[in-house]
Amino acid sequence: MNTPSSYEHASRLRMRASPDPQHRERAEVGRPVERESEIDLVLEGRRFLIFAEAKLHSDLSLRTTYDPDRDQIVRNIDCLLDRVGPRVSCFWMFVREAAERRHFARVLREYQETPERLYAALPHRPERLLDQVRRNLVVLEWRDLLDFAPVHGLREEELAVRRELQHRVGSSSEA
Repeated sequence: MNTPSSYEHASRLRMRASPDPQHRERAEVGRPVERESEIDLVLEGRRFLIFAEAKLHSDLSLRTTYDPDRDQIVRNIDCLLDRVGPRVSCFWMFVREAAERRHFARVLREYQETPERLYAALPHRPERLLDQVRRNLVVLEWRDLLDFAPVHGLREEELAVRRELQHRVGSSSEA
């Protein structure tokens, strides 16, 4: 997914004013200031758009190459808001454990409890859109999905999905 044009413009202005000569030089290069974003899962309907980030062992990236203030969650939310239109926007994370020691748990909680942090991270987005997505920030543990996966009478494809979920949960039990 391409970097949203509103962020691209704001980022180039910020980089041009940076004390870092590499950032100033990078602002003048014609290619995008960020690589394309890879959204792990997109659930799309007429009334909603959900972007989900899936983590197994890794944690959240707290910065992008050219923007130390732009974490992976903000980057994905920016892409979500670029596509959502009039629909309800949601950002979910699928993780092995939602422990507070993990960056994503702390950052998501901060964005939920302190709207100003999210506003500051995405100043080119209207606060009303940020408030909507902020209310729909969700962390789901892989084990929550395993509870919904069927156990009996599985076809080979379904069995493969169940095994993958068990792997993500860290469970060694077979279906």
